[in-house]
Amino acid sequence: MGDKFSNMIRFIYTNRQMPKLSPHIDSSIEGMVPGVINFPILNCDDATTTNWWKIISGEPKRLLNNGGHKEGSANYTYNCKNCELELEESVSFQNNQVHLFNTSNWHSVDNNSGKTRMVFSFLFKSDLKWEDIVKEFS
Repeated sequence: MGDKFSNMIRFIYTNRQMPKLSPHIDSSIEGMVPGVINFPILNCDDATTTNWWKIISGEPKRLLNNGGHKEGSANYTYNCKNCELELEESVSFQNNQVHLFNTSNWHSVDNNSGKTRMVFSFLFKSDLKWEDIVKEFS
């Protein structure tokens, strides 16, 4: 089972200064991240929604991160700021809900609480497929 996980972990947060994570798909130094196991840590409740999106039109862009080519960080991010998107699903994860999360689908986060919300993530290796992750871990 340990051979399925990347060498990276992440703490993801939103707060009053940065309440939203715009639609994106996740990447790491290995490439695209097919999924994660998320552990909600702080203020994960109905005041924050995770949204999944479908691209209707437009071309997603692969952009170099502000940090550039730092050791241990993702070198690039995918975003779709100039795309037309359609909301497919919204959910609020709770503090007591550890969950598998498909990070290779377009998703966003809206934190409407005014409080810091934090999630800890174990990343799966980039060469895995989401369907295989679901078979093994659900």
